[in-house]
Amino acid sequence: MDPSDLPARATAAVEVYGALGTFPTATTKPERPGPYFFPPIAALITAGARCMLAMLGRCVTDAGGAYAMEDTDSMAIVATRDGGLVPCPEGPHAWTSQDAARYEGPNAHPQAKPCRRSRLMTLTK
Repeated sequence: MDPSDLPARATAAVEVYGALGTFPTATTKPERPGPYFFPPIAALITAGARCMLAMLGRCVTDAGGAYAMEDTDSMAIVATRDGGLVPCPEGPHAWTSQDAARYEGPNAHPQAKPCRRSRLMTLTK
């Protein structure tokens, strides 16, 4: 989309389209479709990325693994170098003070709160 510049304090009437319908409004920067504007390509790229992420999630869970979060183009897979249990505070395999001491160290973000999970996450090879 190519934004248009209007004179100072001028507005243009536009129609806004969304999932819940359309509504009229005014804007100081109306947009016109540019030479490469083709919404179906944007929809296909987004759908393809979501499909790939769903396939990755299935591969991880089929392998007995878990992931902490996923976003538009990435997934944070919970894992250890050698596979096996990943201890989580307040999980079914509660940490002892000795376990916790192994993971304590310099914290780049001292204000950060520790992650609390209700179950133990695993990943097997």
